[in-house]
Order: sequence, then C-alpha cells, then structure tokens
Amino acid sequence: MAELNDVMRDLLLRGRFSDMEILCQGVTFKVHQAIVFTQSSYFHSAFCNGFRESTEKAINLQDETPDTVERILSFLYLRDYSEDGHSVQYQQPGPKLAIPNNESSSFISENEPENTEPAHQAGFNNLEVFIAADKYGIIPLKTLAVSKFSRCAKMYCSSPAFHKVVARVMTSVPSHELTLRDIIADVIWILIPNFRGHSAQR
Repeated sequence: MAELNDVMRDLLLRGRFSDMEILCQGVTFKVHQAIVFTQSSYFHSAFCNGFRESTEKAINLQDETPDTVERILSFLYLRDYSEDGHSVQYQQPGPKLAIPNNESSSFISENEPENTEPAHQAGFNNLEVFIAADKYGIIPLKTLAVSKFSRCAKMYCSSPAFHKVVARVMTSVPSHELTLRDIIADVIWILIPNFRGHSAQR
C-alpha cells in the first residue's frame, strides 16, 4: 500500500503522463482524467458531456483558492489531505504576474501562507474543502472534511478565533446542509456547563 501511495504522490507531484490541467488563479495543476473523472461527478460531466473543457483538456476553477484545489487533488490521489499545510507543494504566482509552470516537478510553494492560530486555519481549511467537495460531487471527501472539522471543533472550541469559523459556517454553507451546523451545536452544548461555571464564580 505504501508503494502505491508513493506512486500516486509522484504522479500528482510531477504530473507525469497527465492528460488534463486544472487552472486556478495562475496555478496549473497537471492531473489525470482517469483519477479525477472517476471520483467527481462535476469533472466527469464537464469533460464527458461535450463542453468546452473536453476539447481544451483544461478546466478553470477561479472560484476556489489554489490551497483548496491542492487539498481536493491530494484526496483524489492519496485519500487524505492536510488541514493545516499541504500534502503536495505547488508553485504560486506573484501578486500580479503568474510564474510559468515549466518544470514537471514544479509544485513548489514560494509564498507560504502566514501562520495563523490553529483553530482559525484548520477550521477554515476543512470548511472550504467541505464546500468544494459538495460542489464537485466528491462524497468521500465531503465525509472526510466533516470528520476533520468535527475533530478540529472539539479541540479548538475554546479558542477566541473559533467564533470566526462558526460565523463562516453559518454564512457560507447552504441552508439545507446541516452537518457542520449540527457539529457546532453539539460543541456549544458541551461547553454550556463551563459557561455556567464561570458565571457562578462571578
């Protein structure tokens, strides 16, 4: 299994034998149709139903961040993603001029994101992956993002920054999707005795 994982990581890292590209804010991810299409109903439809993407062999995901796309692809190839970093490094463009992706092994990040509080960073990352997985029809990734978000919520629920993640869930997740809201409700319910204890001490 470890050897297969190494092979899959190498395919994503180096883009060898790739037959399509995913473009996102100046970053080009060289990927493989057999891996992407078989796991995403969105990508399968975009390329197999005669849309422009099927002839250009490229799809533009400008609504996502390269970080989120990297996590999606990490899951499709490796069955996991890093919630507070990257499983596969990629080359980021400059502020105005995109850096050409000429090397086959060019997933090297030149601009690492600024360090933020773990609750804020991991919570937001899992949320963005969840939203993207729902959008692109990658159900196993959606399930994994829920699991990671739940663990993160329980671990960092007392963090001052976590309320920002809660606010983002309430404003960004579709109203019919209750999974993350239920997780937050459960965490708040667990915290209620602590709030009562603090009030009694005053």
